[in-house]
Amino acid sequence: AWNKRFFVLDETKLVYYEEKPTSVQTKESGRIELAQISKCKLSGEARVFSGAYLDVETKDRKYTFYAENGQEEAQGWVTA
Repeated sequence: AWNKRFFVLDETKLVYYEEKPTSVQTKESGRIELAQISKCKLSGEARVFSGAYLDVETKDRKYTFYAENGQEEAQGWVTA
């Protein structure tokens, strides 16, 4: 199932939240340490929804992020 998440990227990690973070006290849902990413692939192929997808793999897990605003938004994630 797809769950909406909000992301905050810093120099070492990508932290995600179930609701838009409003302060440092907002509880995080999880994090991906950037040093642990082994593969990052942008895909424009249609899957569940039309739009762009970003596949990120670590040694422990594969994540798929959906950019509802399309390929340009997803490309911004990769270059950040």
